[in-house]
Amino acid sequence: MRVNITYSIDFDEVLEEMEELLQKLKSKSVTQFNQRLEDLLTNLEIGDEEVALQLIPEIREEMIIIDRRLGECFDILEGYKNILTEKEKENNDE
Repeated sequence: MRVNITYSIDFDEVLEEMEELLQKLKSKSVTQFNQRLEDLLTNLEIGDEEVALQLIPEIREEMIIIDRRLGECFDILEGYKNILTEKEKENNDE
């Protein structure tokens, strides 16, 4: 079951926090995705279609995890950029 958690950090730490999320994604999910994809290719090369059929749903699940995290990072970065734009607008109005 997926749950959303919310916590606050200083504005200046947003990009660093997002980088940590992406590094964690890279070290776990992307690595698993790449390994499973290699396994799929290997099994197709040796003609083991049964294992290949089992691997495809696993690969798709990894893609969902990656997509979800990228979506979260998109939302974070979009919010960050909106705040920067508002700050610039306030500075220009002064």
